[in-house]
Amino acid sequence: MHPRDLAQILVKIGGLIFIAHGLIGLPSTVLTVIGRLSRWGQSVPGFPGTTTELELWALGVVPISYFAVGFGLLCGAGWIVDRIVDQRRGELAFQSGSQAWEETAVAVLGLYFFVEGIFGVVRLAVAALTYRSYVMDFGVGTVLELGFGIILMLRARGVVALRRRLIAFRDRTKADVA
Repeated sequence: MHPRDLAQILVKIGGLIFIAHGLIGLPSTVLTVIGRLSRWGQSVPGFPGTTTELELWALGVVPISYFAVGFGLLCGAGWIVDRIVDQRRGELAFQSGSQAWEETAVAVLGLYFFVEGIFGVVRLAVAALTYRSYVMDFGVGTVLELGFGIILMLRARGVVALRRRLIAFRDRTKADVA
């Protein structure tokens, strides 16, 4: 199995995870929208103002976007992998052993964190529109997810090399102690 094949499988699994995440959140979203529709034009206790079309649209965006990204990952796995896995290495990457596999897995994990960070931005916008306030809980985690995802996608080779150096250092210090 080539690292490109592994990456395609991992991207497709990520797509299935996003679709499942959208399905899990769908009942809650539907109930929230129904609750808001029943109070159309009325003030919601604890929240200033009335329910608007923009709020209802914002509530529906999150599960729909999970479905869209999930199906995009499922259908476009080959295209995505061609952009993640380094084209220049070709068969050399396959013969070089486990490092190519690790780099592929780290890059796909970075893609997952990056997409999840984008969803964090969407959730932050929905919370700001729905509750008319800035929700700090989403903000810090979103920034960390986006940053971590970008670092893992763009620097997968460096992350794997750092991990290998740390393991070698650990093994040397164990040998020195013994």
